[in-house]
Amino acid sequence: MKNLITEIDIKAPSDRVWNILIEFESYPEWNQFIRSIDEYPEEGKHFKVTIQPPGSKTMNFRPTCLKMQKTRSIAGWDTFS
Repeated sequence: MKNLITEIDIKAPSDRVWNILIEFESYPEWNQFIRSIDEYPEEGKHFKVTIQPPGSKTMNFRPTCLKMQKTRSIAGWDTFS
């Protein structure tokens, strides 16, 4: 299995950043890659994600939420469908 891990330091309170990250309906306004996240990720459950890389076709997948720590972490895994 391949992993993609990234980090960035954001100079803002963690609860403010968290509230922006979980406002999934706003993603298309600021994220050109993730077009929608249709369900709130819950640890151990699937949720639906639609992505569309610029110039490419739309792809849907249903990752499993492996970890959900409020104001700290959302981690998931799956393959494209």
